[in-house]
Amino acid sequence: MDPLEWSDYRWEDPDGGSIYLHGVLPCVVYPLHLRPRINWDGTAFLATNEELEIWIEEEIAEKDSPGINLASALMSGGLTGRYLDSLDLLEDIKGPNFPDPEPRRIHRLAEKNERPIYWIEPTAEDDEWVVWLEDQATRITHPLRLIKVLFKRGRYRKLHLKLASISKPAPGMGAELFIAGALSGAWWYEQELRNGEELNQRRDSRLASRLRGALADLREKNGTSDVTMLVPHHVARRSDIVKSLDNCEKVEKIQDSLTLPENPSSVAAESQLTEEEE
Repeated sequence: MDPLEWSDYRWEDPDGGSIYLHGVLPCVVYPLHLRPRINWDGTAFLATNEELEIWIEEEIAEKDSPGINLASALMSGGLTGRYLDSLDLLEDIKGPNFPDPEPRRIHRLAEKNERPIYWIEPTAEDDEWVVWLEDQATRITHPLRLIKVLFKRGRYRKLHLKLASISKPAPGMGAELFIAGALSGAWWYEQELRNGEELNQRRDSRLASRLRGALADLREKNGTSDVTMLVPHHVARRSDIVKSLDNCEKVEKIQDSLTLPENPSSVAAESQLTEEEE
């Protein structure tokens, strides 16, 4: 387990350009001083293109019935429910919000400024990725694995406390935002432990290859090697992403994805960007 790194990190690609890693906390609205203040040429998300559809559905649901997404997530229980329940007790942060506010804010900015958008996680149409998904499902649903989870219910709290003890808040960061960071980090590390190191390395290796491939496409589109691709990611993933990029030798070229068609109801569900968001 590595301490939380709040400062953004610029990874320089040996073929040109850079990947600007911006750590975020799931379902938490970041204060202005933690948002990136750089010029960027495109953005990439560590998710499939289905994520956009989920965001739009959550926006519609939230407009029709405020708080319904959080209520649904809490009712489902599990590790995510525990994280959101703890987050909901913190009064000095903006969250839990749906859809995930920071990635969605960056996506809107990219759309508004007509910058390329890349979805890094392969879809279920990718045979190699399907094998990884099947291996993951087999591991986390194995009877022995389920038994171990039942007997390690206190691990999430231990991870939270350890992460809080080895990390330091960013300058000007409020105490509750730091607590939220430790909670979200524990949520992430708990999921990683359930996957196991081998599965996580296979996943991160593939994602790093596609990140570099997206950057290669961005260089080509801009006709220059001097490009920056902004990548929002769970703040606790920083060290693993950097390690995978450093070790990545294969570049899997991918194309930017056109924004999915939005019907009038989904457009109406979206609020306009405020000056603060910009």
